[in-house]
Amino acid sequence: MTKKQFEAVAKILGKRLAEKQHAPIGEYEAVEVLALDFAKYFAEQNPRFDETRFLEAVYSVTPEMALNAKIKSPF
Repeated sequence: MTKKQFEAVAKILGKRLAEKQHAPIGEYEAVEVLALDFAKYFAEQNPRFDETRFLEAVYSVTPEMALNAKIKSPF
């Protein structure tokens, strides 16, 4: 995968986390688990992949950003 694709996945997951901040118990955590699973998988596939940077990108999306998100598909 390319850097652009990794960034798009982080934005998508971050958008979902931001949307789920006030959701019923379990929904937010489910997206968190997906983010962690993706980070681990990407690191296994690409030795230069930075898990910390990816997760920081996921968690940097705010609810306001999620409402206004226009994420283009990198695929």
